[in-house]
Formats: sequence, C-alpha cells, structure tokens
Amino acid sequence: MDKMCSKCNQVKNVTEFYKRISRPDGLQSNCKKCCKVSARLNRIKNPQDHTKRNAYHKEYQRKLRAKIAKPPRKNVISDGSCKYYIKLKNDEAKLLNHSELYRKVLMMMPTL
Repeated sequence: MDKMCSKCNQVKNVTEFYKRISRPDGLQSNCKKCCKVSARLNRIKNPQDHTKRNAYHKEYQRKLRAKIAKPPRKNVISDGSCKYYIKLKNDEAKLLNHSELYRKVLMMMPTL
C-alpha cells in the first residue's frame, strides 16, 4: 500500500510513515524522512525551547525519583548483594547471600 507525502510530494510505502491514530488512515501526512528534517530544523531555529524542555524533564525526573525512592534496606550491603539470616536447628543464625539461600531452598524442595 502506498501513500503520498504532503511535504516532499513523493509516493512512498506506508511503512515509511509514522503512526498517528487521530488521522483517518492512521498515519501521519509527512513521511519519516521529512518529519526528521523538520524536527532538526525546528531544533536549530529554536534552541531555547529544547533547552527549556530538557531542564523541565530533568527536574521532573529528579522529583519523581525522590518521590518513589525507597529507604535503604538493612540487609543490603554496599556491594549490592542481599544478605539473609536464617535460623539453624541449634539456634545459631547463619548469614547467607542470595544465591546460597536460593540453593538451600532448592535443596529443601521435594522432587517429583
């Protein structure tokens, strides 16, 4: 299926157009190449808009990270590996890292 680009007036395959749900055919009127060229020209003509948008985005992401940041867990050590204490039969606590604990759980599981 083919479509004509409204900017360069060339007939191109529909795979060379970005999607746009609001359009009747579901595709943008300009081809991908023309869209990229116009975006690049717009960025060159209005660099202050791009700088403002970048600053806003960075600030928004910083606030979002601070909002959803979880407090550090007590059983995580500085190298990032988790440590777990398990209680043994003789009332001793043994320190296991995640892989050792996983192996232990696998060994305890019944086989079919």
